[in-house]
Amino acid sequence: MSARDSNLSARANPVNTFVVTAVETRPHRAIGHRIADLRRAKSRQEGRRVTQREVAAEVGVSVGTVTAWEIGKQRPEGRNLERLAAFLGVFPDEITSAAAGLAEPGLPPALARLLVREPRPAPNYAGLGIDLPGYDALLDGPRRLFDAFMLDLIRRGLGREELEKLGRGVLGPFVSFRALGGGEGGEAAQTKVLAVLMEAALEEAGSGS
Repeated sequence: MSARDSNLSARANPVNTFVVTAVETRPHRAIGHRIADLRRAKSRQEGRRVTQREVAAEVGVSVGTVTAWEIGKQRPEGRNLERLAAFLGVFPDEITSAAAGLAEPGLPPALARLLVREPRPAPNYAGLGIDLPGYDALLDGPRRLFDAFMLDLIRRGLGREELEKLGRGVLGPFVSFRALGGGEGGEAAQTKVLAVLMEAALEEAGSGS
């Protein structure tokens, strides 16, 4: 196609030219929509308005950065993504994955905070003498949450027997119910079960300390 023909085609299709330009300036629109939806969902859950300014203060970025995330010009990365996910009550993957369809925050604040601490290796359960049936059934995201939960209990100074008791209590359903072992939507299903049981276990650990 000649340069003259290209110019004629562009003039004949001004709308298409505009759409292409708009898409290129907002490469992360899907992620931006998810962040905005999660912020609104948190507002509904807490019965108050959660603003971009509050998100910015919690994550440690400017309001302009949060706006850029929500309109899809930029995307959160690294520790900013982890802090954002913790504030919204989800796993980082649930923000960045195009396949994730979670519209409501899924983690209570006490559990979400566990995921933003400095990354540490998973506990050596065998080395600690802790047997945890059901652990191998956990998918990647729920396993990270469980490991963070156990690390928190270890930081609290719980002994081997108490760690094993609480860990087995949380993992019990993954031994009993094969449907929680994976499949479509497996991470979301496992996370919901873990969230309920871990919150109860943290309360028990707190009352016993």
